Amino acid sequence: MHPQVLRSLAAALAASTVATGVSAQFSFTSASVPTGIEPDGAVLFDLDGDGDLDLAVTVDTPDRVELYTNTGGTFTLAGSLFTGNSSSPHALVAADFDRDGDQDLAVTLDDFAQVHVYTNVAGSLTLASTFATGAEPRAIEAADLDGDGFVDLVTSNREGNNITVAYSVAGSFAAAANVATGLEPRKLALGDFDGDGTHEVAVAAHDSRSVQVFDAVPGSLALVATLSTGFVLRPEGLDAADVNGDGLVDLLSSTSGAGSFVSVWLGQGGVLFGARTDYPLGGLDPSSLVAADLDGDGDPDVATADSDSNTVTVMENVGGAFAVAATLATALDPDSILAGDVNNDGGVDLLVANGDGASVSLFTNANGQPLSVLVQPVVGSLGLVQLSLPAAAQQGYFCGFSLSTSGVSLPGGALFPLAFDDLLIDSLNPTAGSFQNTIGVLDGAGRAQVQLVVPPNVAIAGARFFTAAVLLGGSQPLTFGAVHGPVSIVVQ
Repeated sequence: MHPQVLRSLAAALAASTVATGVSAQFSFTSASVPTGIEPDGAVLFDLDGDGDLDLAVTVDTPDRVELYTNTGGTFTLAGSLFTGNSSSPHALVAADFDRDGDQDLAVTLDDFAQVHVYTNVAGSLTLASTFATGAEPRAIEAADLDGDGFVDLVTSNREGNNITVAYSVAGSFAAAANVATGLEPRKLALGDFDGDGTHEVAVAAHDSRSVQVFDAVPGSLALVATLSTGFVLRPEGLDAADVNGDGLVDLLSSTSGAGSFVSVWLGQGGVLFGARTDYPLGGLDPSSLVAADLDGDGDPDVATADSDSNTVTVMENVGGAFAVAATLATALDPDSILAGDVNNDGGVDLLVANGDGASVSLFTNANGQPLSVLVQPVVGSLGLVQLSLPAAAQQGYFCGFSLSTSGVSLPGGALFPLAFDDLLIDSLNPTAGSFQNTIGVLDGAGRAQVQLVVPPNVAIAGARFFTAAVLLGGSQPLTFGAVHGPVSIVVQ
C-alpha cells in the first residue's frame, strides 16, 4: 500500500482514538514436538525447498541432528544426521554456503571442538567439510563478514575463552582463526552496527560480565567495543535489532544475577553504543533471547527462554522500551529459542528446545491469523463488508481501513463511495485510486463492519479485486502498521 495512504490512515486514527488503557495483545497456542534426549540447539530452515520452514534439532544418545519437515505448521521427523559417538552436537545455523539457492547446515560438536558443514542437494544433506574450533563451541552464526559475497561462520567457544572465525573461499572454509574473548563466551549476535554493509560479531562474555563486539580484519577479527553488564549481571542470550526505529542496529542480551533482565544498548553509529538499560523479566535465568515482531506493529519485540522457571517471557516493544506482555509455560529446561512463521499465516511463531523435556515447544502466534473479508454488495444497494480480526485484537482497539481499487471503471474516474457503519467521518475525501476512513471500535470478538455502496450506474461484470490493509491502534503510545494486510477483497 502506498506510504501516503498509510500516513493518512494513521493521522485519521490518531485524531479519532481516545485512551482505552489497552496495550497490544499477544496470544499464542502451544503444542509440543517430541524429540530425542536432551535437545539443545535448533534452527529453522527450508530443508526441502517447498517454501516453508523445517526444523533441525541436536540431540544425544546417539549424538545426532534430527531433521523435521514442516507440513502446514506440523513437524514430522524425516531423518537424522549422525555426528559420531561422544561428539556432543550443540548449536546449529543454516545458510546458503555454496550459493546454489538452497539452505545448507552447520553444527558445532562440543567434545570434538569442530564444526561440520553439510551441503543441501534437493533436500538431502551431505557432509562437505569440517574445521577445528576452540574448546567447547557452544554457539554458531553465519553471515558475510568480509563482503566477498560468501557466507562466513563464527563460533563462540565456552572453555576456550575465544571465538573462531572461518572465512569462506568460494564456498569452502579456509583455516579457521581463534580470537581471544572474555571469560566463558556464550551466545553470539551478528549485525551491521557501523553501517558499512558488512556484519560485525558480538559475543556474550558471561563470566567477564560484558558483551564484546569484533570487526572483520583479513583472516581474523579485531575487538572494537566492550559493553559492561555491571558487577552483578552476567550476559547469556544475545541478539541484534533496531529496537527504537532510528535506523541503527542495537544490541540486546538476556542477563541474570540479582534478578533476570533484558539488557539493551542502543546503537549510536560507528560501533558506538549508549548506556545499558535493563528491563525486568518475569522468568528466571534466561538462557537465550530472540528479537522479532511478535505483535505485528512493525517493531521488534523480545522473547526469552527462561531455563530455571520453565517459561518463555514475551516482552512488548513500546516506543523502544520493553515490558512483560506474556509468560508461556514450556517443558523442563528451555534453552535455544527461535522465531519464524512456521504455518505461513503472516505471524511470527516461537519455538524453544527443552533440554530436560525431550521436546520442542511450539507457540503459534494468533496475531498471524489472516484477515477475513467478505464483500457481497448488490448493484444499487448497500453491501456489508465485515472485517474479522483474530482474538488478539480485543475490545477497545480502533481499526482503520484503507481500500484501493483495481480494474474497476467508474464514471469520471471516481471511486465507489464508502459509507461507514456506526462511525461516519466524511471529512476525508477519496483520492485517486484509494479511500480510507476510521470504522469504529472493534467489539470483543475483534470485529468491525463497514458498508460499501455500489452506485446503480456502475456495471460490475465478474469479480473485482480490492486491496486492503488494517491498522490497529491502542491507547498510549499509539502505534501503526499493516498487521494483517494486504488481503484481496472480492466484489461479486
